[in-house]
Amino acid sequence: MLGRVLRRSLSTVRERVYHIRELRRLPDDMPSPRDLVARASAGVRSIEATPRMLVDTFSLMPRDLRLLSSRGATLAVRESYFIFRFPPLTGCVRHDRCLLISDESRPATGALERRIVLGLGQYRPASERAGAPPFEQQVLEAVLAETTRHKQHRFARLSFLTHSALADSEFASGGTGGRGAPGGLFGSPREAGMYRLLTLANSLSVLESDVNRAHSTLLTLLASDEDMAHTYLSHRSERGAARSLDDHVDVELMLESYASEHADLRDRVAALQEVVSTTRIREQLRLSNERNRIMRLELILGFGTTSLALSACVGGFFGMNLDSGIESSPHLLWAVSGAAVTASSVLFAGLVLGVRRFNAEQGRQVLATASLEQSLASLDTAYYALRERGLLGDDKESEPGSLASTPVSKEVLGDVLSSASVRLAPGELDELWTLLDTNDDGVLSAADEVCASSPESGAPDEPKPWRASDYPGVRSL
Repeated sequence: MLGRVLRRSLSTVRERVYHIRELRRLPDDMPSPRDLVARASAGVRSIEATPRMLVDTFSLMPRDLRLLSSRGATLAVRESYFIFRFPPLTGCVRHDRCLLISDESRPATGALERRIVLGLGQYRPASERAGAPPFEQQVLEAVLAETTRHKQHRFARLSFLTHSALADSEFASGGTGGRGAPGGLFGSPREAGMYRLLTLANSLSVLESDVNRAHSTLLTLLASDEDMAHTYLSHRSERGAARSLDDHVDVELMLESYASEHADLRDRVAALQEVVSTTRIREQLRLSNERNRIMRLELILGFGTTSLALSACVGGFFGMNLDSGIESSPHLLWAVSGAAVTASSVLFAGLVLGVRRFNAEQGRQVLATASLEQSLASLDTAYYALRERGLLGDDKESEPGSLASTPVSKEVLGDVLSSASVRLAPGELDELWTLLDTNDDGVLSAADEVCASSPESGAPDEPKPWRASDYPGVRSL
């Protein structure tokens, strides 16, 4: 049983049938204007062909059959034909006919067929026949126009749906200034909007991949003068020789136009994805803030429970049914109760202050990190500003007693940076001073450069001049 199924599957693979629409080139005699579309449609027929038939009858190379079923975009130019593959549009073009494979999407193939037929009918009058592009270029332009329009329509639909989901999500979360839509126990409109955004973001990624593949295919063809010249199939058929490698202006202009449209569409898709990504990050921050508020509330409740446990412990000691003599004191109950409440309050306040002190320390660390980042960004500016003013230099560049040998204080550094239009906060100026004052002596001088370039600091040594004597095998020029 299993062997029969395997043999049937293998025979199905070997006997694959392509459903093809063949469009032949129109005859040169001009029909009447009312018969243009009818005469063009007369050159269309349906064919069912096996891979062997495509190789024998249509003279396709066997390796090109793999391109007809690939997932990516392809525009392969051969000596007597070229193959295009812009999913779901697939086909092969010769100088006198075009094969459209409709296995993947028959409606898409039908739309392309209609565009090609109408495009061919535009050039049938004798007044325009002399300047009409060749048959293969008309088909190529129709293919590129159809795939570009398809991608643009996909982006328009996804853009509308994405902005609608963004608007719903912002309204549900109160981002428009209102209270927002109420959420239920098991969900909210905001969560529904985020799920829609996730699905739409995946569709945008697929569209971006298709646009990038098509754009790369066009750029690859534009980079080859030989392939662009070989797209003039009618020239080779009529004159028996290929076109000159530098004579492909019409095809190059057409490819450049559609490549520019794909590049623009790619940028718009990337911009929309950036908006979606920003919204998702903002939603993650909002959820993190809500989670932090819940954790803070739980922490406060935990502190309260711990404080009340102290009072409960005191009450448990004094609530035992044992005679000790102190229970006869008339005012001892109020004193013990007051002491227990006071101790619980002090414990609660101490715990809360400890958390606030921890948060304050975290805030200081964040500010210190920001100051260090700003100081590192201004380090080169400060260094060159000091060198420009002659306030920093080594002994080789400075005369004894010159301004360069005079120590520079922190106040002088602040004045130099202010004159260079660099504004730093006091904490950032302190951090920058720490970076420049490497020997920690309170002033900037040549010793700081020596300390910074010492072997212990890990800084690279001064590069040595190249000399031919250092390399015995190299002759000096």
